[in-house]
Amino acid sequence: NGDGRNDRFRVVTAAIFEQFQMIIMDRWGRAVFETNDQYEAWDGNYRGAPLQMDTYFYMIKMKCYRNDKPVVTKGDVILVR
Repeated sequence: NGDGRNDRFRVVTAAIFEQFQMIIMDRWGRAVFETNDQYEAWDGNYRGAPLQMDTYFYMIKMKCYRNDKPVVTKGDVILVR
């Protein structure tokens, strides 16, 4: 809603990843946001236009320098405007 609180969705960590991928999808599986930059955040827009309030799904794949296997985290985020 532009109040400066929770306006962006991103990974918050002190770790630096060797590999990183975050994908945000709508309920039909269409990717509305994708990044390989662990510091980049999703602002609730798709191609510069605000998305409607809904539940979106994320998949985050990350690999630390010390680990052999990537870790995959999945979940949902509710977009409220």
